[in-house]
Amino acid sequence: EVFILMMTMCFEKTKQVFRWGLGGTDFATMTEWKSETPKVVEINEDELSKNLDAKIGKDFFKVVNSLAELKIPGHIIILLILICMFTRDGILMEKQHKIDLARGHYLQLLFRHTKT
Repeated sequence: EVFILMMTMCFEKTKQVFRWGLGGTDFATMTEWKSETPKVVEINEDELSKNLDAKIGKDFFKVVNSLAELKIPGHIIILLILICMFTRDGILMEKQHKIDLARGHYLQLLFRHTKT
């Protein structure tokens, strides 16, 4: 869930690519590995499918396209990521009340934002 939401933030619907800007140590590491590395990396469906099962690549692009159509602002996606991270799914764990409080807090922020 979190991975899909993060990838949606990097998706450019018009060009059908995921786009990341490299800087700092990421760019330095990439240029050591491959001398002609662009500062902006773009990955399309074909490139993604080379590294994943082709069906998974197609399904992934379908999901991301569906989410991109909703035009959810980046700050809302970040709230959704935090809500996903603080979801226990009924699993019992130590200090679960703190996890539930954090999730409740982010749900309230999301509610307040959508209410306005």
